[in-house]
Amino acid sequence: MAASVCIVGAGVTGLCACKHLVQHGVECVVLEAQEGVGGVWRNTFASTKLQTPRDAFQFSDYLWPKGTPRLPTHFQVMDYLTAYARHFRVLERILFGCTVVKVCCLDRWPPTPASPKIRANANWAVCVRRGDQSDAEWLFFEYLVMSVGHYGDVPKFPSFPESKGPAAFGGKVLHSLDYSKLDEGASKELLSAKRVVVVGSRKSALDLVMEAANCNRGDDGQPAMLLYRTPHWVIANHNFYGVPMAYMTSRVSQLLVPQPGTDKNTLHGLISAIILSPLRWAISKAMEHYLLTTLPLVEHDFVPTQKVFEELKSCKLTLLPERFFERAKAGHITLQRTSDHWGFVEDGIVLPSGDKLKADVVVLCTGYEGEEKLKSLLGMSFHDLLQQRDGSIPLYRGVLPPRVPHLAVLGFQESYSNLFTAEMGARWTAHWIAGKVAVPSVEKMEKEAQRWLLNTKPFVTSNDKTCVNSTILGLADEMCKDMGWNPRRKKSLLQELFAPYGNMDYKD
Repeated sequence: MAASVCIVGAGVTGLCACKHLVQHGVECVVLEAQEGVGGVWRNTFASTKLQTPRDAFQFSDYLWPKGTPRLPTHFQVMDYLTAYARHFRVLERILFGCTVVKVCCLDRWPPTPASPKIRANANWAVCVRRGDQSDAEWLFFEYLVMSVGHYGDVPKFPSFPESKGPAAFGGKVLHSLDYSKLDEGASKELLSAKRVVVVGSRKSALDLVMEAANCNRGDDGQPAMLLYRTPHWVIANHNFYGVPMAYMTSRVSQLLVPQPGTDKNTLHGLISAIILSPLRWAISKAMEHYLLTTLPLVEHDFVPTQKVFEELKSCKLTLLPERFFERAKAGHITLQRTSDHWGFVEDGIVLPSGDKLKADVVVLCTGYEGEEKLKSLLGMSFHDLLQQRDGSIPLYRGVLPPRVPHLAVLGFQESYSNLFTAEMGARWTAHWIAGKVAVPSVEKMEKEAQRWLLNTKPFVTSNDKTCVNSTILGLADEMCKDMGWNPRRKKSLLQELFAPYGNMDYKD
């Protein structure tokens, strides 16, 4: 009997999940609160482009249109995702304007006489509200696939000294999540002829301070300021000394980092932890030298303290907007470093040193609480089952919470190509729901999930996500074995060892 599956979210992972489930003959529906597909790509800055090259962000069975630039704009990404959903008849399975209020596991929510009629084989009850309707309704499904991702509806705010929070500021304070929902006219009106301070040092902060500088080019324009605490390594393109970064996804390059379950007593562990340790150090130093000699990081006090290799392996290496440092050299962008203890005053921001920064608008690009969205939908009863004390969420194969049956969580892993991890996770999930992948006991799944999670922690400086850059091929290999596929996807041994791996290598 075909399973009944609810997919929450019509972003990249939700679209992938629906397509692969349909491919396996599984009945499914996608619930999306917005009026179109795309997830975070639907609400983003006007200047945002892909941070990875187009070919690294490409569905295995649906190519980009000819003539698409190497780094497509977010409008082109939206068109691509919509075309993919239309081509594979995913659009007709999406309920737009359908907000999920909460979900309940029927094992923990026994029906009462007043409960709505529960369909046979149902394991999950999903409470939804459609459009502007005030009344909610319950839908019932056998499986639940949460595709809400890490970047969503719950902003992360910094803490402020007492009496120096946003309420003390006489101007406008907003999170990048709120800014991304503004149309082009509203965003220009907000930033033009204003003293704008953007807080943060990651991709959204760099993009937004660039937008603020572009909105203040006229005679009455003001320099835009980037206020940051911890700089991260940035790149102007995807090459180091002419070598594409994609080669970091080759099997040989993955030897540079110990893989899950390996230690110094195993051959792989011996090679990566001891024999190749000097090479790993040398590569990191060479990459740092390249960035320091090709970008004015020292001049602008934007040199990170962490190793660039760690940044690469923790998905924190950030692509600069075009001409970023040119605009900084021209005085259109200023960079100001600070510590944790800055706060607001009536006319701007006060730093720990006592110095004040005049401001009219402050935009906080301080991240998201992705796991909070997941926990809020699932309810308090699942917190202890999902999340560890340090905030991490162990997932078997990066997908299944071991102690919550009939539930898959997609979009909580990142890599050099997020679409690669999204499609591999969706493909494996579809095999699992279709009964074509057998999973071990809860205890074995927990042990395996913990093993992979511990492997990422040496390279992840905060628990806001799980980056699998250093283990993506190992994870893909395990998924392939589960699905009965040959994990060796290249045509020759030479290619298998040295050629970059990507989504196109895993075409069905």
